[in-house]
Amino acid sequence: MKQIISFNKSILLLAVVFSSYGTIAQSSVQTKIALQKEKIFAEIQKMQSVSSGTISRPGKVIHYNWNGLNNSWVPADTNWYSYNHSGQILSHTKKTANTYNSQKYTYLYNAKGDVLERLSFIWHGPTSQFQALFRESYAYNTNGHLVESFLEKYDTLSNSWELQDKRRNLITYNSQNKLTSYTIQIWDSLVSNWINTQRKINYIYNSSGNIQQFEVQNYNPNNQLWGNYSMDQYSYNAQNKPVECVVSNWTGSAYVNAIKFANLSWRYFDGSTFEGLINIMPLLYPNSKNQVSGYTLLGWNYPIPNNQWNNEFRFSTTFDLAGGSVLVTETYTNSAWKYEERISNNFDGYGNSTGTKYETWSSQQNNWMLDYELKYNHTYTTYLSQSVNQFCPSTAGCDNFEKFVYENYQVYSGLDDMPSAVSQCRIYPNPSNGPISVMIPENYLENDIRFELYDLLGNKVFSMDLENPVNELTIVQESGMYLYVISSGGSMYKSGKLLLEK
Repeated sequence: MKQIISFNKSILLLAVVFSSYGTIAQSSVQTKIALQKEKIFAEIQKMQSVSSGTISRPGKVIHYNWNGLNNSWVPADTNWYSYNHSGQILSHTKKTANTYNSQKYTYLYNAKGDVLERLSFIWHGPTSQFQALFRESYAYNTNGHLVESFLEKYDTLSNSWELQDKRRNLITYNSQNKLTSYTIQIWDSLVSNWINTQRKINYIYNSSGNIQQFEVQNYNPNNQLWGNYSMDQYSYNAQNKPVECVVSNWTGSAYVNAIKFANLSWRYFDGSTFEGLINIMPLLYPNSKNQVSGYTLLGWNYPIPNNQWNNEFRFSTTFDLAGGSVLVTETYTNSAWKYEERISNNFDGYGNSTGTKYETWSSQQNNWMLDYELKYNHTYTTYLSQSVNQFCPSTAGCDNFEKFVYENYQVYSGLDDMPSAVSQCRIYPNPSNGPISVMIPENYLENDIRFELYDLLGNKVFSMDLENPVNELTIVQESGMYLYVISSGGSMYKSGKLLLEK
């Protein structure tokens, strides 16, 4: 990044405010490439079949790096995968090219799909077998909250697991199953006891059952007392979505305003899982059930000169039907908003990322100027067969930097995934010159299902909640082709074209 006050400043600020929950992101090009690399690798979990709605996963992925000296691809590593019936990874074996250095990971899940255990192994040449290295274990309560986690290292001398890190969350609820406290503890092996670190307490809910306020406290091990740290206070609109959050810091005798998140807008919002502005940046938490699409950040000017809220930063995100997004950040300078950074993410029709563009605003040119772009060029046969990733600086063409080749695809039907719903959702008649009927599998009605209609410019022209197995919709729009989306939260069940003939 060319300037300090940018998208990354907001992440850093959030990390300070939500110290135990936030994420600090570095701003270097190398770090962003590494993050995008992880993002591409994670695409393995979501690849869709070209010809059908089933979940498809590659059994083998060969990774190459680009050698710019002789302009050729050089093998980096080969990866083998196995999956369960929902398409979740059960095992991952990785072998580095031209060496005997191999790693293996195995996974265990509960019925809800949460990870219960992750084992890592390293290849042991003298015995020609994998040797256990680390074990991560997780436990959840009936509400789906993570309540305990363990990290153990395998001791080959004693042939036993040795505890490396142990954490737990003590969570309490009221009679309406709402959070009342959330305490984070770590295990101290020296004293063989749990040590408090931080907690969220004193939850207050409004008449609609939404979080109105809670406090964050840090534990002081020296005097063994809890000390106030910060307080969150929320305001909601008529749809029970948060529109404002005020964060106050403890000064030793009272809470004083610190920052305010105003004009909150949401791409997705699930009130039943909302626990505060933890996963607030949409590009960092793309799979969150509560995904913010924009806000204005204000800082409290205290005690001088004016003891009031002052604009500092804001961002807004627009999304297209393929899942792509354009995030624009602005800073408030000299009593005016000024563009800062624009980040554009694009996806193809199969849900795979095709690239990310980073731009900064030039006040001299009065236009966006390209910093660099990451391009992911996909080749499809029946499934995704190859991805060539390129780095494109602003002053030159594109340079290859890595390639993934996908083989041995395995196809899964899933349990509660989108593909099983695709074949059962029906829209008829299509074309239509009157009302249309939308058929939904009855077992999906326990979720909040929504029908949305867009024109070919991407403008939403109609939306309606689907509450019955068969829903009759009267759409008052001009004749023409439209795009429909049937979704629940962040999951798209089905999309397609609808022709209206009036």
